[in-house]
Amino acid sequence: MLDDKKEDKKKLSPLFRWLIAIVVGVIICLIPRPAALEPNAWYLLAVFIATILAFILQAAPIGLIAIVALTFIAISGLAPISAVLKSFSSTTPWIILCAFFLARGLKKTGLGRRIALLLIRIIGKNTLSLSYALTFSETIMGAAMPSIMARSGGIMFPVACGICDVYDSKPGPSGKKIGNFLMQMESQVACIVSAMFMTAMASNPLVVELAFSSAGLTLSWTQWALAAALPGLLSLLLVPFVLYKLEKPTIQKTPEAREMATTQLKEMGAMSFHEKIQLLVFIGSLILWATGSLHGIHATVIAMTGTSILLLTGVLTWDDCLSEKTGWDSFFWIAALIQLAGLITSGGVLEWFVQAISPHVSNLPWLPALIFIALLYLYSEYFFASMSAHISALYSPMLLVLIAAGAPPMLSALVLAMLSSVCGGLTNYAGGHMPIWFGMGYVDQRTWWKNGFICSLVNVATFLGVGAIWWKIIGMY
Repeated sequence: MLDDKKEDKKKLSPLFRWLIAIVVGVIICLIPRPAALEPNAWYLLAVFIATILAFILQAAPIGLIAIVALTFIAISGLAPISAVLKSFSSTTPWIILCAFFLARGLKKTGLGRRIALLLIRIIGKNTLSLSYALTFSETIMGAAMPSIMARSGGIMFPVACGICDVYDSKPGPSGKKIGNFLMQMESQVACIVSAMFMTAMASNPLVVELAFSSAGLTLSWTQWALAAALPGLLSLLLVPFVLYKLEKPTIQKTPEAREMATTQLKEMGAMSFHEKIQLLVFIGSLILWATGSLHGIHATVIAMTGTSILLLTGVLTWDDCLSEKTGWDSFFWIAALIQLAGLITSGGVLEWFVQAISPHVSNLPWLPALIFIALLYLYSEYFFASMSAHISALYSPMLLVLIAAGAPPMLSALVLAMLSSVCGGLTNYAGGHMPIWFGMGYVDQRTWWKNGFICSLVNVATFLGVGAIWWKIIGMY
């Protein structure tokens, strides 16, 4: 109890965190601005940096910070209110909101849990195959669940904890049985799956929007899924195996896990009517998203249609949608960040930044420059407690620097897009789901960071190495 009080005293108060961000913004405003930038652009940059710093310091929920930033821009006259609110009519925030509704249906009906248990029953005969059953489950759900918290924390976490209970593997010495391995494996898999689909993480559509607004690059749901397919599957095969070798769980055979899955499936009973509707909507949405180039239906319209079907058939109620706090929160902060980034871009700030940084990499051939910037982007996540803040702050500048260095634009956009998700596996705070898995206490922080770094090397080899070759083969650059 005393230790908790001491820990609380060490933490910065929200007010002090706000003050730090505001003071930094004011200091930037007072610094002599570069001649290439208009005063308005310089002040917008100050607001943007202060906003990102508030994200990093966790001065308040990210949605609240974003709305406050936009409000300040409107009040100060840095941009008219019509420009400030423009992004709220963008399709990007709406597809994320509707995807959250679809994800809620997966969880509410129990379909997500049923999928995981079915796969455990089919292929969970030993510890390694069990890990691949969990991996496959998350991959299936990742295609339409944009919340790592809902997918990894809400569905996969209880399943993994149930397996640990079956084998009496608790934090401490008995964690070596299976718990240490499962906690780390599943937390890493969640990040890789997030890199595989545009709709697998709330920040991915923000990446798409930033690639278009800053460099004019267009990424569809199908292009993203196709690009991530080979490197993503390789990572999903290699990372569990690497962690299996690193942790060496003492339990090798897992027949009890299959029995547990069978028992829980019997308790769930046959698929309900609502589960069947959810399954049809889930499969239908994936098919329509994957074939977008053939029928021309916008991805957001598909998501809205799926949501409407769930509402009309009673799978979801409107109260379910209203209570989807994470979805509404994501809707607001994504729209706000899109507009902040748009104001920065239109003001010429990114162009100025690229001109200032480019001389430092211009002497390098584009391939070494790509590797250097990609690694810098990936490992800078150590300084962020949010993948969203990381993307908001660095994606556009890094992309434009790479393009200025001569790297193929689409290759650069894809590399940074994929690394934007897998970087969440580096620490116990980088992704929103990480504190859940780490907080169980199976693994100490040093081991978590060490294994996270090793897994990052695997992801670099697959997404940057194999990925670059794959994207060339399929003609993406």
